[in-house]
Amino acid sequence: MVSRSLLWLSLCTVLVSGASCGDCSGTRFVPHAPTHSEEANFRELYLWLTVHKAWHDGNWPKEYGQRFLLGLWQDGIVEHTEKNAKRFFSAAEPFVVYSAIMGMEPGLTAADYLSDGGNWGPDTINYAGFDPGDHPELVDLLKTDPAKVTIVANSTFAHREVLWYMTADGDIHQLRIEELLASGQLSQDDLVSGLVPLGPESSIPELRSVSGMIP
Repeated sequence: MVSRSLLWLSLCTVLVSGASCGDCSGTRFVPHAPTHSEEANFRELYLWLTVHKAWHDGNWPKEYGQRFLLGLWQDGIVEHTEKNAKRFFSAAEPFVVYSAIMGMEPGLTAADYLSDGGNWGPDTINYAGFDPGDHPELVDLLKTDPAKVTIVANSTFAHREVLWYMTADGDIHQLRIEELLASGQLSQDDLVSGLVPLGPESSIPELRSVSGMIP
């Protein structure tokens, strides 16, 4: 696959109406993305997860990685509207941008894309979902200490200054990219790749319980 950062260079000035690229030196960002829109996406995802729990005797989704989130669409928890489909993509890297970066067919709608589950693979969306990996104790923590378990996070560097993540208690948090670089938890190579380090081997402790995989 062509480098995501190189694809971003070609898209930077044409996909975000009225926005200039700012710094297109390899890192892909949509400039001036409204942070309240990202928070609204997370709150909507949490609402849908809460509905899932209500329908399943208080249990969280049993599928992990991005299926933890995509299952909400597949199982009919979420009404299949274009507006709802766009909630599965970062406000700073909306579907129109992400689909172009990933080389999808022009004109494809977010709703049609999500409904074609046969094509789901790693990085189907640009949010990471809960994935305990080889640590089943994290599943127990969802109920016993939800504030300590991240269940949703940015999986790309869509925002210029921060990474967003949400814990199982519904609280929404930010990690400042500048501070992560200064502490050595992120590198410039990470930024150039466009992909946030996720999963049990992540250098960022808060992101070790999420992944962008499709099990």
